Amino acid sequence: AALFASASFAWWLQLRREQSTTELLNTIPPMKDEGDLLTPDNVRYLSGDWALGPDEALVIDIDADDTADYWSVVLMGIWGETVDWRTRPAVVNHETAVRRPDGTVRIVIAHRDPGVPNWLDTAGHPQGSVALRWFRSDAPLPTARTRVVAHDDVAAS
Repeated sequence: AALFASASFAWWLQLRREQSTTELLNTIPPMKDEGDLLTPDNVRYLSGDWALGPDEALVIDIDADDTADYWSVVLMGIWGETVDWRTRPAVVNHETAVRRPDGTVRIVIAHRDPGVPNWLDTAGHPQGSVALRWFRSDAPLPTARTRVVAHDDVAAS
């Protein structure tokens, strides 16, 4: 247990160093996995950091098809803890996602409800991380296109 805890902490610090660059902020690139994630075969991730002002939203468009048995997008605080999913929308998965007419999934991270499907609530955190878990699929990871918009412009974007 001690080895797992110390190795996990070292892995987390390395991930923080790699993801916390200005160029990667508000993006969700594939998570580097050189076998050190210790995940089962066919479990892969997109992962990135977000930082939003009080009147901003992060719009994420994902080409999430049905090639994975399960996928989810989860919103976390800066330490990787899930925001309180019991009282706030913190996760969208392959069954709960509302798809757009073209089949893509648009997820919106914002401090307050923008009135669109697939909203994830920051729970008051000004910054944090977001991950897409792609489970049991040999297909390529989906692409996540991101952009920061004004909260009031989410519905129009």
